[in-house]
Amino acid sequence: MKNYKRLTSISSSTLKASSFDTLYEWEKIISEKLNLKIEKQNKVITWIYRQIEVRLKMRDLFHCLVPNSSISLLFVMKANTQKSCRLTKNTIPVIIDFWLAENQLNSFYSNFKHCPLVLITSAEVYQFLLDHNCPLNIAHWPLSLPDYHKLSPDAVFDKKWDLALLGR
Repeated sequence: MKNYKRLTSISSSTLKASSFDTLYEWEKIISEKLNLKIEKQNKVITWIYRQIEVRLKMRDLFHCLVPNSSISLLFVMKANTQKSCRLTKNTIPVIIDFWLAENQLNSFYSNFKHCPLVLITSAEVYQFLLDHNCPLNIAHWPLSLPDYHKLSPDAVFDKKWDLALLGR
């Protein structure tokens, strides 16, 4: 029988950009509902990871040295092909935006290959990855605005118009 690790924390970013506000709200709600601790990025560790990734280009060796530990959830604002030390066998990334072309998929797969599960928030991207035989263990995990943004918790509206905003 396989020994499964338990999700115990959310690895949070320290970026102050307004585009991260909703992400921090999701982290807070998920943390409260699942009783997970939120761990902020340590600036020294972030600097060390950057040195391993960019200067030393030793990310793959780094992954061999990562010990087994509990699992943390990590929101990834934008899927990318740049290798990251934060994407380990102890991380479940939640990918928010995905703007990669078909010719970038192999680099994307390589970047996320150590993760036990990759959560995709877009149904279209999830289907796109399935259609392209994604070798990663992926699942669709839709997210929306938190319920407390509703004017009234009991309010139900008949939708007459759809509004699409570009950007954040």
